[in-house]
Amino acid sequence: MTDLGSVAETQGKFTEAESLYKRAISAYEKSPGPYPAAIAIAIRSLGRLYRDHKQFNLAQAEPLLKRALAIRERELGTDHADTAATLSDLSLLYFYEHNFAEAEQLGERALAISEKAYGPEGLQVAADLNRVGIAQRDQQKFGPAEIALKRALAIREKHLPSNHPGIAIVLENLASVYLLQGKQDQAAPLLARAQAIRSHASAS
Repeated sequence: MTDLGSVAETQGKFTEAESLYKRAISAYEKSPGPYPAAIAIAIRSLGRLYRDHKQFNLAQAEPLLKRALAIRERELGTDHADTAATLSDLSLLYFYEHNFAEAEQLGERALAISEKAYGPEGLQVAADLNRVGIAQRDQQKFGPAEIALKRALAIREKHLPSNHPGIAIVLENLASVYLLQGKQDQAAPLLARAQAIRSHASAS
């Protein structure tokens, strides 16, 4: 049912996805089990649904993602790639809640694990760097934010097509670091590239 929930979410059927994720969690909880790793996937999926879609209450995401993290830390260990993924999920949640220090801390933890699991140029590393960078930016740690976002950009440019939306996201985030410092000349070409990518995507 977790997979069906993911399909429904991809199709924009968010209420249906919520129901399927909840049914999956309930089924695992009622089964003789144990199914700790599988239930963590369903719990994480529901937490991300609440985090990422405005029709839900953002506050519902935190206890679910914390529960998924606890299960993964217990069953897989604190240095497992799946544990890092949930740390990264929580990092983005805290960013949305404007808890930037906590977002940075969890993002850094996820980053260290991802670098070991995927190598220094893995795409998950780029995602973690992006989350660390925006958390640092919003704490006015502009130097570290620039370094993190430049590295994230380089990884995505290496592995993704030049018109991929993921590149546009990092370009915009890096540009925002420059804009907050009054460096419009450095921000302008990045924003122009991002706009070109988004225009290409909308035309496709």
